[in-house]
Amino acid sequence: MVCHLYSNFFITAYLLLLISLGYIVTDVYLPSLPALSSYFKASDNEIQTTLFSYLISFSLAPLIFGPLSDHIGRKKVLLWGVVIGTLATFGCLFAPNISWFIISRFIQGFGMGAVLIAARATASDLFTGKNLAKQMSRMTMLMPLILALAPSIGGLLQQNFQWRAVFIFLIGYMLFILILVILTPESVKHLSKAAAR
Repeated sequence: MVCHLYSNFFITAYLLLLISLGYIVTDVYLPSLPALSSYFKASDNEIQTTLFSYLISFSLAPLIFGPLSDHIGRKKVLLWGVVIGTLATFGCLFAPNISWFIISRFIQGFGMGAVLIAARATASDLFTGKNLAKQMSRMTMLMPLILALAPSIGGLLQQNFQWRAVFIFLIGYMLFILILVILTPESVKHLSKAAAR
């Protein structure tokens, strides 16, 4: 019984980290928007585009990666999503101008959208019926707590270390999640031999 609860705790925490990642990536950098505007000498419209470009790709990614995760497995999509997101975050960190930053944010949203859809599919693989409903209920209750922390963390980093520190934090956070994904087995029980390679 204790082992079962222990296992469920880590599954819940793992799924919560994955599902919340895409939202944290945006919420944590919101306090840095004025600093970004000043640094890049960008207009209000250009700064808003850094949000809009992310949301577009974040919304479109599931249309591609949802079916793909059914074919090649959740783990590969999660890995690709986190890697794309991490590389795009490096792009944000070293962006020489606002246009580069906007493009990096678009790519970042694409990766995070892949993570979101694969994580939700993973939950459906691991739980069914009432157990799935309970799991989703737990995550729904815990999600606001995690998301509430993101702007506070971003604000502290911005205040003490400036905006680049926010993206360094995100890179470290994504690398931590990448390690978790690597260590976690595939949740799809039956994959084609070609996809499993």
